[in-house]
Amino acid sequence: MELFSHVKDLDSVYVPIGMGSGIAGLIQVRDLLGLKTKIVGVVAKGAPTFALSLAAGKIINTEQAQTIADGVKTRSPMQEAFDIIRIGCDHIVQVNDNEIAKAMLQYYQTTHNLAEGALVPLP
Repeated sequence: MELFSHVKDLDSVYVPIGMGSGIAGLIQVRDLLGLKTKIVGVVAKGAPTFALSLAAGKIINTEQAQTIADGVKTRSPMQEAFDIIRIGCDHIVQVNDNEIAKAMLQYYQTTHNLAEGALVPLP
């Protein structure tokens, strides 16, 4: 709600996906406000369960989740979050650990704050 209140007319918002509650909440707020903002999910290539699930239209669990971004290291999507994401997410992009590390460095150099890989603005 705070994001949409402070930044008007957003075209797109990129949201890291861990278990899915954050992006699901953002989708619901966008819909309740009647906005047309595209919500794009971001997952690590080493933890692609939500990307695979969205492409298949059903939950696809993975055997492993390996990435430097602990906040998006998931192997099994929550059904409730997936149901919202499947309907309200424009698409999902996958980023590799090198891209995540570069974003973390850029974030640190710009803000002088150290962030976990799932929290840096991607892509």
